[in-house]
Amino acid sequence: MSGPKSAKNKPLQDETASKKKCKDGPTEDPPNPAILMALQEQEERFAKKVKLAVREVMEE
Repeated sequence: MSGPKSAKNKPLQDETASKKKCKDGPTEDPPNPAILMALQEQEERFAKKVKLAVREVMEE
């Protein structure tokens, strides 16, 4: 039974180790411009949907 328990604990240890690395300084890659642009477009579409929903509620 000690086998499955140690397997469950291993990801937690790896996660803890990665958190320690992050505390020392930024270890992430610089932002990808294509991803940033896609996120901005997604945000704009969401904002349009919210505005439309608010407008519909205000008309009721």
